[in-house]
Amino acid sequence: MNNLYPSHMVTKHRQKEIWSGRVYELRFNLGLTQEEMAARLGVTRMSVINWETGRFLPAPAIRSQIIELENQAPSKITRVTA
Repeated sequence: MNNLYPSHMVTKHRQKEIWSGRVYELRFNLGLTQEEMAARLGVTRMSVINWETGRFLPAPAIRSQIIELENQAPSKITRVTA
């Protein structure tokens, strides 16, 4: 079978899937509405909707902001100590 993409390349479709989940998960972890997330990133609510549904990718500058927010977000993993 002939692969069109080397294994290290991610297709545009897959990138959209990855970022849609990432944006939604971050927003959920921060407890924000789409409107609040949009305000934090300086975009419209429709942009957030389009990213979460995988219709569009966030621009590179916005991706950097999303990564910064991820670093500030509370962890979704709760550790239990005995």
